[in-house]
Amino acid sequence: MGYRNGINRRDEYSLNFASVATTATMAEPDTDTEIDCRNAREIIVQADRSSTTYSGESMDIEIISRAIDATTYDTVPWHSITVVGSASVLSSTIPTGPAYMKVRANNNSSSAKVAAGIVVQVVA
Repeated sequence: MGYRNGINRRDEYSLNFASVATTATMAEPDTDTEIDCRNAREIIVQADRSSTTYSGESMDIEIISRAIDATTYDTVPWHSITVVGSASVLSSTIPTGPAYMKVRANNNSSSAKVAAGIVVQVVA
């Protein structure tokens, strides 16, 4: 299904993980951003590791959602995407559901840092 300009609104959020330490879990991006998904029909996440100088081979992109109390965020990821390869680009759609979400990163390497640029598009 194609998107016609003006029919579907796309909100785009750009996040950067400049340097995620070895074996780090739930690392925050350089600028922590709350992503509004209240009217989402589709959510697309792209992880771009093509311009990184770090050689860690695998990282997980974790999506956490705002908890029921509407003030804190869950500590267990709502959705996870594994990105393998130090120079890879991966796009993935994720299920809609939470009203707000944030993005975190896990480094699966015990010997090298990882980095990635993340773009999240929310289609309403």
